[in-house]
Amino acid sequence: MGHLELGFYFIPILLVLSAVVAYIADKLGKKAGKKKLSIFGLRPKHTATFMSVSSGILIAAITVVVMLSLSQNARVALFGLQTLKEEISVLTKEKNNLAQEKDRLLQEYNKSSDELKNLKLDLDNVNNEKRKLILDTINLKNENKLALSHIKEMEYQKSLLDEKIASLNSEKENLLNDISSSRALLDKLKTSIQSLRTGKLQFEAHQIIAQTIIQGGDKTMCESELNDFIQRTNSILVNELGLKNTDTVLFIPKQNIVDSINLMARNNIQFAVRILSEGNVVVGEKHILASLQVFENNLVFRKDETIVSAEIDPNLDSNLLLAKLGLLLQETNHVAKLRGIVPDPLTGTVGNVSYPVLYNAIRNIKNLSYQSKVKVSILAAEDTYAIGPLHIQIMVN
Repeated sequence: MGHLELGFYFIPILLVLSAVVAYIADKLGKKAGKKKLSIFGLRPKHTATFMSVSSGILIAAITVVVMLSLSQNARVALFGLQTLKEEISVLTKEKNNLAQEKDRLLQEYNKSSDELKNLKLDLDNVNNEKRKLILDTINLKNENKLALSHIKEMEYQKSLLDEKIASLNSEKENLLNDISSSRALLDKLKTSIQSLRTGKLQFEAHQIIAQTIIQGGDKTMCESELNDFIQRTNSILVNELGLKNTDTVLFIPKQNIVDSINLMARNNIQFAVRILSEGNVVVGEKHILASLQVFENNLVFRKDETIVSAEIDPNLDSNLLLAKLGLLLQETNHVAKLRGIVPDPLTGTVGNVSYPVLYNAIRNIKNLSYQSKVKVSILAAEDTYAIGPLHIQIMVN
């Protein structure tokens, strides 16, 4: 029950009790006055006064008793006031201490809040620095990758340069060997110059010693086939000269061989290869200085393809007809070279025609002497390639 409810019950009870006690005291006082009663030897008047005072005291006592019986606060206020004061003092001190503690904690809170703000700022700075470091790391990684790429490229270029240097050193050695060989051959050639004027020639300068066809495209195969061709030619010359099989007759500069191999390795087509004598070779000479001639062996003329043609008067005498045919053959040689047949370096011709063929053509022309003009055509007798030779047939219409 709350203090307010207790007051509502407590006050009416006190009023009622006070009224009852006052009423009783009044009745007793009146009765004592009428009967002139005396208490403790007092006069009746004083007795009535005593009874009135006693009733007041009784009312006060009853009030106090009721208050004490019904209200804990009243008992505390009456009997524990000092204790209450002490408790209030203690509580006040505790309150003050708590207030001070509150202020201290508030200060610490404010300080902590400031520190937290500073820490947040520091954290933001750290995060910004972290992001910057991450970006720097990414940039460094990219730069590192680029640097590694450059290093690899430089290493690749270095390897190429090393290979080039090795190749140049090899070429240098080959050239030195060629120079030594050339000097030796030159000395031998000098000794045989006198014999060239009186001796019988085995090969003239720029004469074709041998020729063959090699399929290009594969450097290893080209090198193998070219070396085989040179060895076969050397063996044939050794047999012709009656030398030992271990002797070397044919001398071709190393660089000429290397250049020829590289040329054939570039394209997957057929190449014509000729071995040419570099100078006059006297019968009995044991060393032949030669060179390689390499060119594409393309198809130049198909079989029965007309190369040149001309109209000739069949009534001319045989010598004039032979001269006319000679001019036509010269034109044939010129056209064939323009079309791609590589001529013999020694003669400058792409082929030969026997006199029986010419005289047979003259006879066929004269058989048509009843005409004013006959058409003479030079045709390819077979499919002819750049290596030649060109075989022809003469058609008279």
